[in-house]
Amino acid sequence: MCQFLSADVTENGDVFTSDVSDSHQDIIEANGLDEDRIVRVEYTSDDLTDISTYKLRIDQDEIPEWWNDKMRDKVERKLHNMAKRMIIITGKREILLGGKWVIGGDARIITARNAHIAHINGGTIGDIWGGAINDIRGGTIESISGSAIESISGSTVGSISGSTIDDIFGGTIEIIRDGIINDIRGGTIDDIRDSVINDINDGVIKHISSGTIKYIFGGTIERINDGVIKHIWDGTIEHISGSVINDISGGTIKNIICGTIKYIFGGTIEIIRGGTINDIIGGTIEHISGGTIEHISGGTIEHNWGGTINDK
Repeated sequence: MCQFLSADVTENGDVFTSDVSDSHQDIIEANGLDEDRIVRVEYTSDDLTDISTYKLRIDQDEIPEWWNDKMRDKVERKLHNMAKRMIIITGKREILLGGKWVIGGDARIITARNAHIAHINGGTIGDIWGGAINDIRGGTIESISGSAIESISGSTVGSISGSTIDDIFGGTIEIIRDGIINDIRGGTIDDIRDSVINDINDGVIKHISSGTIKYIFGGTIERINDGVIKHIWDGTIEHISGSVINDISGGTIKNIICGTIKYIFGGTIEIIRGGTINDIIGGTIEHISGGTIEHISGGTIEHNWGGTINDK
């Protein structure tokens, strides 16, 4: 996988990079380069905020004869100077307009607009508008709007609106609105509203309202209000009210208050207080005190205190 800071080098020593991408292929196509007559390099580190730890490495198998120590030293000096200008670890910046950046330390950024932020591991950022963020590992961000985010594994984020997030591994997020989240694997999210979530595998989510969740494989969700959930395979859900759920195959649901569930194949439901369930095929339901169940063809119901069962 291409990493910050990627570059393509020609035989005459020209170094091509991009502010919006670290893909070698993107750089090749954007500059009309002959991919058979370049050397793909990366000037990078395990700690992108520390320029003293960066090293140059070749990102291809075959190395042409013209790539020698003199050329390597020349390219490394050029990329060192470029990367150094992109790293912000101290001081205050009122605004970042475009460009590519690494942010950490005790840096203070008031606003970033349409910037490509390769890495955040410290500092405080006010508002991020548009652009792309590769990796958020630490620091504090007040708000992100309309950005493409690859990974969040740390940090405290106030709000994320209208953005696409590939993976959430950790950190604390107060609210996500009107976004698309590919996978939640950890961290704590206070509130998700009107968003599309492909997978929930782990983490703690306090409240989900509206939107669509495709799969819940794990984690803890305190409350789901409204929205569409396609499949629940595992995890713990405290309360479900007003949602449409295609099927429940596993996990523990403590309280169903209202909404529509098409099928229950498995899992444990502590109490059903309301809503409509089309078919119970398996699983364990400890208490039913309300709602309507159209059909029961299997599973275990320990106590039926109320509700309507049309076909058993």
